[in-house]
Amino acid sequence: MGRANPDFDHKIIYVAKWYIEYDNREDYDTSWREIGLDVNNRVIVKMPDDNNSGFWLDTNATFKDFKEKFDIEMITEQEFNELWNSVVYDRDADEFKPVINSKSSQDIVANNDL
Repeated sequence: MGRANPDFDHKIIYVAKWYIEYDNREDYDTSWREIGLDVNNRVIVKMPDDNNSGFWLDTNATFKDFKEKFDIEMITEQEFNELWNSVVYDRDADEFKPVINSKSSQDIVANNDL
């Protein structure tokens, strides 16, 4: 039987902070996505994806469970999505790389021309 998170099992112990996305509906309390940051606030785990099913996603823990058992910090959907979309996983390098916004790179090129 295969591992649930082959790309990230070896990194989970280094996660210092988790962000777990929950649907905002009372009748459907299931997590959707999770992001793990290391002590330097770098994304080291981002699941699920094609190869990884997720760490907390696999527990069936509800939002209420997290509120009762952990000291949670709420963030907005926009903040979660910005963090989720800020990096892409490079399997060959076994690391996340920043996503470069095309507008930002144009601005950088324009600023270098001055």
